[in-house]
Amino acid sequence: MRKQFTKITAVICLLALVLSLFAGCTAPEAQTEPQTAPVSDYTGGYITDKRTEIETEHVILKVDSNVYVPVYVPEYIEEIYAAVEEASGLTFEGGKFGKKVTILVEKDTTHATESEVSTAYAYTDGSCTICISSGDLLLGNSYAMVHELSHALNYAHTRRYSCDTLSEGFAEYVCFRAIELLEKESPEVAFSIDTSLSCILNMDISEPEAVYTQSMEYWLENNFPFEYAGNGHYTLGFRFMAYLDDVYGNCSAWIPLCNETADGTHLKTDTVISILKEAYDDEVLDGFYPWLYKNESKFSPTAVLFDTMTDLSLVDEIAIYPFFMAHDCNTALSDHNIPVIYKDLCINVEETKQYLRDYKDRDISALSMHIDWYNGDKEVDLLDADKKVIKTVSGKEDIPLDGVSYVVIKGDGVIGSLRVVGYLDYEGNMKQ
Repeated sequence: MRKQFTKITAVICLLALVLSLFAGCTAPEAQTEPQTAPVSDYTGGYITDKRTEIETEHVILKVDSNVYVPVYVPEYIEEIYAAVEEASGLTFEGGKFGKKVTILVEKDTTHATESEVSTAYAYTDGSCTICISSGDLLLGNSYAMVHELSHALNYAHTRRYSCDTLSEGFAEYVCFRAIELLEKESPEVAFSIDTSLSCILNMDISEPEAVYTQSMEYWLENNFPFEYAGNGHYTLGFRFMAYLDDVYGNCSAWIPLCNETADGTHLKTDTVISILKEAYDDEVLDGFYPWLYKNESKFSPTAVLFDTMTDLSLVDEIAIYPFFMAHDCNTALSDHNIPVIYKDLCINVEETKQYLRDYKDRDISALSMHIDWYNGDKEVDLLDADKKVIKTVSGKEDIPLDGVSYVVIKGDGVIGSLRVVGYLDYEGNMKQ
């Protein structure tokens, strides 16, 4: 079991209290005070010291003790909530069982000793409740929260379960569309989740021709096998929802109709087929394969990766966090070696340091930032905690971060990759 974070001094508590009084603001009653040591007047994320509730207009988060909470969580949660509704064509409050959403954030190390990610799921009882791991809480490394919110939205409208293919396909597709919307309208919020590209990559089918060996009716009953896709029926359901959205302009019309059947909690396949035909038309299943044959390239990782960049040119400031999963703990600006478009991008590395040092108990004395430049001025400002320039460096690929709280990549251009290195991984090796 990893050593719990418990170090805090009376001086730090007193300083935090004085600062909050001078600022004229008080933390929400249910939310604990930040426990991390302040750097100058830096106020960032914090580590919960007990079960903590954070309530926004539409969402209640119930966070386990000893979980790192980024400072922007309440604000970003509301934007994510709205994006899921817009992407789906449904609303939580408009559902038969709609109510305020509850997000349980669990600290679960059973998956791996230091892992911050485990299982994520949504309750099917219409309670609009989902459960995610500590590493899913908007650290920029996981879209599990958005996927499960999509499930919760489904169950807000019906407690009837259609089938795995439609249920998981809907959740994954709405997640993809919601992140796409945020990438255009609120890229800093999208960055705190993951890229829409990650959804596409996870929906890869290694042998696309295997889909056509059986009818769609058959796959609704039996599920597309994991033998041909790492995520099995998710992948085919994702494509089917994209088809409904493209051809009929709505991927969710079938969901409310699930309440109007005589079946029990789990619908029969014949009932599901009837619902789809009622929601769309009699040709809805027959039209899917011809559409998919013409559009499969849209889901090809090779084609997508070749023509994709992460556009952060409209983002002023972001924080990057390590991804402590089962086998690794990388800290990268963009996964999958996707180039990043930037324009005067400020990277908050104080959050990175705080997460590594105070939350994951890592020595950060050798911390540095490695940048693979594509094009641009290749000039970087190094700032202290008060955002005052310490010095400017040009053309360097490895930048020591000792005494640095913010890094500003000046001008505009493209970065091949950017990662923070110089801390120990699971096996005691220095991250390179």
